[in-house]
Amino acid sequence: MGKKTKTKALKKKVNKPFADGTLSNSQFFGMLRSALRQKSRFFYSVKVARERARIPYIGPSKRDKWRYKCELCNGIFTAKQTCVHHAIECGTLTSFEDLPEFTKRLFCNSSDLLLICSDCHSKIHHANN
Repeated sequence: MGKKTKTKALKKKVNKPFADGTLSNSQFFGMLRSALRQKSRFFYSVKVARERARIPYIGPSKRDKWRYKCELCNGIFTAKQTCVHHAIECGTLTSFEDLPEFTKRLFCNSSDLLLICSDCHSKIHHANN
C-alpha cells in the first residue's frame, strides 16, 4: 500500500488594512458596530421608550419599583426580561458609506423604538433569519 500524505489546505490571506495591519475589514466594522450599539443603550430616546412602558410594581419585593409592559404581547416583565427594539432595522455596517444611515437609525427618536420582552424579541429575529 502506498503511503498516505496529508495535504494542507492553503489558507486564504485576508487583507488587514486597519490598525497597522492587525484588523481586517470585517473585524474593524464589527468592533465599530459593537461600540456604537453599546453607546446607544444610554441614549435618551431609549430611556423615554423604557419610561413609556413602565408600570408601578405592587408586590412582595421591596426592592422592585417598576415592571414593564411588552408592546407586542402585553405581558408584564422585569427590566432584565425586556429589551428595546428598533421598529426600523438599523441595517448593516460594513463600510464607511454605511455609517451615516446606520447611526441615524441607531440613534433614532423614541417613537421608532419598542420595549418588548425577550421572547418576542427572539421570535422577531428568528422570523427574519
